[in-house]
Amino acid sequence: MTRIEFVEQTVLEIEVGVFEKLMEKLLDGYISLQIIDKENVTRDIFAEKLCDYFEKVKMKTDLTFNKIINRYISDWEEILKNSITVEATDQKDGSISRAKKYYDHALKIKNNKEKTLEQLVDYTRIMLCLYMAVIDNDGKKIKYFDFSSACLDIDKINEQMKKEKVSTFPFGQKNRYDMTEVNSADVAVFVMVIILFFVIKNNEVVEG
Repeated sequence: MTRIEFVEQTVLEIEVGVFEKLMEKLLDGYISLQIIDKENVTRDIFAEKLCDYFEKVKMKTDLTFNKIINRYISDWEEILKNSITVEATDQKDGSISRAKKYYDHALKIKNNKEKTLEQLVDYTRIMLCLYMAVIDNDGKKIKYFDFSSACLDIDKINEQMKKEKVSTFPFGQKNRYDMTEVNSADVAVFVMVIILFFVIKNNEVVEG
């Protein structure tokens, strides 16, 4: 999937009300405007700005858009792998816990070499819903979770993501995401999360 295909299938396809919320969120610290006033940004202009953004990330990091997608997917696996109960017979009847079942399903999507937008949205919905359950459980491991997209809160998700740590053994820990450079792979992951969150919310509207 190219960055243009991704933007066309997301930003250019969602409902007007959802698009306006998406644009407001991304213009708040992620996508900058130099000349055009926010009120004058059309959907087409914003789509162009997003394509430019991903191109700048590529120039800065040498990551193609597909590599950004792979980084995004791998990050969610890493963030959640220690937050799901791992016992195969977690429950009294010997069945696998609901959280583990969905997490495993998400990893099957991850292993598909070429991801469609639909697969990327499905993966994201599972991981974000699991993440919300972990947030609501004060960071403790989860067995159960709400798979309704209505439970998702993008502000809580972004806030918690900024607190995620990675080991720098033997030097302790550091923040998983460095938000100081907007055209970095780290910030691009946040941009991807926000776009796909609003695609998920758009599906609520369409199916609603």
